[in-house]
Amino acid sequence: RIGNWLEESLAKEEAIKKYAPLLRENKTLYQQHIKKLTKEIQIIPITPSQPQLYSGDLIYIMNPHVEIPRSASGVDQGNTIGITMSLLFTPEHYQFTSKVTPGMLVTGTTHLVSTIRNTFRISKLGVGDDSKSVIYYGDDITFSPLDTYLDWKWYLECRPPNHFSGTLGRALKVQLRISPDYNQYCRWKIVNVDPHQRNISTPAPANSDVIIEHAATNDTLCALENWTNLMFYKECEVTIERKQDIFRRPLPTNVWQICNSQQSEQWQKYLDYQARTKQISNPTN
Repeated sequence: RIGNWLEESLAKEEAIKKYAPLLRENKTLYQQHIKKLTKEIQIIPITPSQPQLYSGDLIYIMNPHVEIPRSASGVDQGNTIGITMSLLFTPEHYQFTSKVTPGMLVTGTTHLVSTIRNTFRISKLGVGDDSKSVIYYGDDITFSPLDTYLDWKWYLECRPPNHFSGTLGRALKVQLRISPDYNQYCRWKIVNVDPHQRNISTPAPANSDVIIEHAATNDTLCALENWTNLMFYKECEVTIERKQDIFRRPLPTNVWQICNSQQSEQWQKYLDYQARTKQISNPTN
């Protein structure tokens, strides 16, 4: 081994030469991961809290009833109940741009703070976003992500699995994605949770339990609870599937809230988790 010191030194130099260009171009796995996390936790101010929803509001879509399995390490990742619908950023997207691009998938994450990843603009069809028109139960609406490439308006879409461009996830259920064009699969409706009140047209409430129905298929937004553990949170797939009991009441996986206010208790949990993480990484402080 002593006689091979020159060969080992040359091999290390060759490895460094291959690594240096990736480091200069910010293409190492660590740099891509940090860039992805920085994008995901970019805080976005949403519309000030109001009891009703208006066209043009900045909102995030939360299911507060989904139970999240505890981490194997025993460290709580900020919250144990609730997910938000969030864009799925991958390092491949950053090879082109750091903006939201067409075809991005949408998933459910345990990150309940409004960020660039889970904030959408809700719009009522037939009126402009500046009109601030009240949204009623049964109105056709769309959800548009923020920070899109060239600041174009794109839409949350869900195509049926038998469509040629539909996408199936791990659970073999159709996935939600971002569409660059408006079409029939981008239309959604807010439906009353109470099946006996669904024929009454009243303003849709904010920060309250509702059902989000896909207008093209009449299926409803559903969290699949097939969990994937990531570094700072957990993810599960979101699809359209109607799940209800014998009394036509929706199951917890189908009940959502369209929020225009920051959940104070979830924000405090997020801050507590960040403090614990900092304490673990800096035990001497």
